[in-house]
Amino acid sequence: MKMGLSFYLGSAAIAVKMPRMRLLMPELLVENTVGLEPTVEMVWRCIEDENIRVIRLCGIGGVGKSTLLKKVRNEFHNHNHGFDFVFWVKVSRQQDYIEKVQEAIRKKLDISDAMWNECSSEDEKGAQISSVLKSKKFALLLDDVWERFDLLRLGIHLHSDYPDPEFYPESDHRNRSKVIFTTRSVELCNAMGAQETIEVECLPPDQALTLFRMTVGENILNNDPELSELAEIIATRCGGLPLALLTVGRAMASRRNPGERRHAVELLQSNPSEIEDQMFDDLEATCKY
Repeated sequence: MKMGLSFYLGSAAIAVKMPRMRLLMPELLVENTVGLEPTVEMVWRCIEDENIRVIRLCGIGGVGKSTLLKKVRNEFHNHNHGFDFVFWVKVSRQQDYIEKVQEAIRKKLDISDAMWNECSSEDEKGAQISSVLKSKKFALLLDDVWERFDLLRLGIHLHSDYPDPEFYPESDHRNRSKVIFTTRSVELCNAMGAQETIEVECLPPDQALTLFRMTVGENILNNDPELSELAEIIATRCGGLPLALLTVGRAMASRRNPGERRHAVELLQSNPSEIEDQMFDDLEATCKY
């Protein structure tokens, strides 16, 4: 074996392609899902399309955008592809989001602390990142984006500035790199130059009921006729919103007192289709205390 790349049998040499170590990353844990696979396949087709560079996954809060992005990230384990790096960063609402994303990228690229600390500004850090990625094919997955991202400030260049790739093949990687982000904002589609927008929608009634029953557990439902009877009502009241179905399902499974379950249903009736974070906290607290 020579450098782990080839070995020799007499005068013949057999090349051995080594795996890209950066992509030997653990799969992300994902919540129970129902009906999401067709959307995952749709996103992957966009990833394979060399004409699409920026993909936006949008939808209301709790509809499953983050779960979808996790499943897409895990798909890099299941497909043959030419990506050198896959970056995953949860952005959320914060003032120093550029710094956070740059830090996550540089760690993945193994840019040393000493070299990084020599950079005195975001622009210099972006230039450092760009110098490493300029000949690489990469995918940047950004979860929960709330405002316009300046990709150039990050050091992300998706448009090739190199000569004709026919003569400089390494330059073609930049055109085939991807940025995929989740957001609730419709405006961010145009602001970040997304070529493809995929809407993540609430579940239809049959899939909503399946997800709820899966989360509660069939054993509990089979042993509690009242809860089984309530299942369809609750799934309907959740409006097909996966986060609501998961939260209420866990809450129902954790306590079997009929009064607590009835109170949870009343909370759902007060706001059936747009349950936000505080409502989820209230629903969980109902069955915990």
